[in-house]
Amino acid sequence: MHPCRSAKVRKIVQYKRRASALLARYEGSMAQISPVRHRAERLRHLAEELEVTLTPCELSELRRVRRCG
Repeated sequence: MHPCRSAKVRKIVQYKRRASALLARYEGSMAQISPVRHRAERLRHLAEELEVTLTPCELSELRRVRRCG
């Protein structure tokens, strides 16, 4: 670094570089996670669509499974 820069200016530049690197890493991770999240939401939506078609007996069975695991 340039010796004529003050310690505070060097620290600010260092923080900004580190923040940029972390933000780039975060955005890269989000790009990988996004398709997985979309699939999970789609599966949840399909489950909800099926749930409204359950008979009372099937609905009580589902509740039992949710309670007991």
